[in-house]
Amino acid sequence: MYVLSMTGRHVTDETVLTLATLTALTTLGLRSCRNVTNERFQALRSFTVLTDLDLMASRHLSDDEISALSSLTDLTNLHLFSCRQVTDQALLPLASLNLHLGRCKRITHHRLQALDGLTSLRILR
Repeated sequence: MYVLSMTGRHVTDETVLTLATLTALTTLGLRSCRNVTNERFQALRSFTVLTDLDLMASRHLSDDEISALSSLTDLTNLHLFSCRQVTDQALLPLASLNLHLGRCKRITHHRLQALDGLTSLRILR
């Protein structure tokens, strides 16, 4: 098991590109990484054995990047607490994950109806 956790504004696009070479990581935390752009979040797809991904408070993270994570077949836990750009549409391909979605402002009670299709969902926070 390989674990890495980084937080804050010191994490940049270049940091994420460098991390993409660490393909044996099973747990990765990138909390409050406000200087990482959408394009660099796409590099997370290289973590093919990743089981736990924490992207809490990632300001630029959007639906496209979240949907791309569905290619991570070992991923079981996805933490998106306070990711303000993420909507319920991004969650549909992630039906089998444990999702942590507190303070995701674009996922409203009304929009949660779209999650009816997530028949394998075990945990929703």
